[in-house]
Amino acid sequence: MKILKCLVLDDEQASINSLARLIDSRDDLQLAAGLENPIEALEIIAETDIELLFVDLHMDLMHGVEVIKRLQGKIEVVCVSAHNNYGPQLSELDVAYYLEKPISKEKFNRAIDRVWSRITGVSAANSQARTRPLDLDDTVMVKLPGKINFHQVRLLEIELILVEDNVTKILITEGKIEVTYGIGDLELKLPASHFMRIHKGFIVPLDRIRSYTAKEGIKLRTSNYSAFVPVGRKYKDKLEGFIDNRERFRKS
Repeated sequence: MKILKCLVLDDEQASINSLARLIDSRDDLQLAAGLENPIEALEIIAETDIELLFVDLHMDLMHGVEVIKRLQGKIEVVCVSAHNNYGPQLSELDVAYYLEKPISKEKFNRAIDRVWSRITGVSAANSQARTRPLDLDDTVMVKLPGKINFHQVRLLEIELILVEDNVTKILITEGKIEVTYGIGDLELKLPASHFMRIHKGFIVPLDRIRSYTAKEGIKLRTSNYSAFVPVGRKYKDKLEGFIDNRERFRKS
């Protein structure tokens, strides 16, 4: 499934957070950044592979219509505003959708379906063209405890995911990140080609598996987690199948 990288531009942080939650609720979207500065947003779009911009229209530093004009149709744009009097201008600028605040999930999903139909020629529900899976150089946006806390995690930096004291935690080089997801929900957000659930309380990055024994479990490489990671019985066959295939590939 192809993932659309998104940027949210709004001069109100509350609006950014609201859209971030809606973006996070979909598997086909990835929030790259939420910004209040239009100049910074235009620079990031010019330098990265952002594919979809959510832009507020009434901003002090630069009107949203001016932002859209400067993009010159390079990416898809969804306008967001509490006002509905920009129809003619936005029609000329060929934006994908116009979202009026407050934004419901139903209206948001309708906008995304419109974006996908423009990109692929079919609706989001029926598209078979979105084939690029997440890679280790990609990032995922995760929800932290609190109403408006989000954090972008690069997949390459994840050393281990585990449950401690009924809280799901992501271990990275700098420490632990507590997230509001259950480990099963987080499992669905991660690419199965790079991560595997090996216990009810553990997910491991496949490229960090240094060794495995049925008795002790998994030992990780280049990780601050020095203990053996246990492997649950229901996950054992899948893991051992992966280990066997990896060894055969190395010997071939």
